Amino acid sequence: MPAEVATVVTLSYEALLRGDDLTREIEEAFGFDGIGLLTVSGIPGLSALREDLLPLARAFARLPVEVHRQYEHPQSFFSVGWSHGKEKLGDGQADFAKGSFYNNPLCNRPFDDETLIVRYPSFAAPNIWPAAHVPQMEPAFMSLGQLMVQVGRLVARQVDTFVSAHCPTYEREKLYRLLSESRVCKGRLLHYYALPPKPEPKGAEAETDFSGWCGWHNDHGSLTALVSPMYLDEASGKPAAASDSSAGLYVRSRRGQVVRASIPLDHLAFQIGETAQVHSGGLLQATPHAVRGSIIPGVCRETFAVFMEPEWGYPMAVPDGMDPLATQTADATRQLPKGVPPLHKRWGTPTCPFTTCNFGAFTEVTFKSFY
Repeated sequence: MPAEVATVVTLSYEALLRGDDLTREIEEAFGFDGIGLLTVSGIPGLSALREDLLPLARAFARLPVEVHRQYEHPQSFFSVGWSHGKEKLGDGQADFAKGSFYNNPLCNRPFDDETLIVRYPSFAAPNIWPAAHVPQMEPAFMSLGQLMVQVGRLVARQVDTFVSAHCPTYEREKLYRLLSESRVCKGRLLHYYALPPKPEPKGAEAETDFSGWCGWHNDHGSLTALVSPMYLDEASGKPAAASDSSAGLYVRSRRGQVVRASIPLDHLAFQIGETAQVHSGGLLQATPHAVRGSIIPGVCRETFAVFMEPEWGYPMAVPDGMDPLATQTADATRQLPKGVPPLHKRWGTPTCPFTTCNFGAFTEVTFKSFY
């Protein structure tokens, strides 16, 4: 039986600019019964920027492997430049279903201190661009990424209002300030390769049926922005002639329900990450998500995500008076799909204590569970 299509909360860009009170909508999307995802409509210029960038994911992915290697950066856990087959799936196998090009959309070289760059390469290393092979990538990536961050900051203000209403000790405009001050957000341009033919599942579907293109995971940052994906013919690069309505993004709610989340072409989507979960004391929750592959032969998927997050020294602490153990309950942990590491395995540990852990240490231990 196919998964239910989620009813996704949508905010108006104009309402965000005006500063309307959208607390009810934020709670519906990000509260306990929400799916941890919402979209924003009416963003000027978004559609054109999306059309400019997404086809370049396929263009780079189809270059020879020798070219790809020129743009890899293993020192940063492959979180700058090209990455393919470096992440691990839930069963420990290398993930070759997608290729990613990572860079900082805010600044090509956010730090000049070589000591910092060597110590924190996944955050501080300068961008790498395939100027000799796909010269259009840099301007398209930077333009769309900066727009996504700008809209994300508006969403963050609304999130702060919601959390503050439920937690008097929450720092005023914490998420907004964090995203406005941080120099280390990460853009990820993704190409999902066309999958080999596979029969459509019969009867009850297993968790693995929803993760052919991207395995179940939580984002570990604060707030993730996503564009609507583009489905292309892998060989020609033209829009796919046929579509698979079951392919795409799936989310598992806190109650364990798996739903398909559709992002309209002219909307941006936003998802909560585990760092916001910690900073809100569990009022916000990252929800596991996966990308189901298309059963139609020859169809690939292109998309772009921007992970907004603090700089490495930012404390990973709950608001005063809140219990760190409440950030992820035992029930929520039981609902995690296989292969998704629980928060308590990476935070509140000897290497990342509740009281002294910072985002850099949390990121390192998280990367080690996937690379």
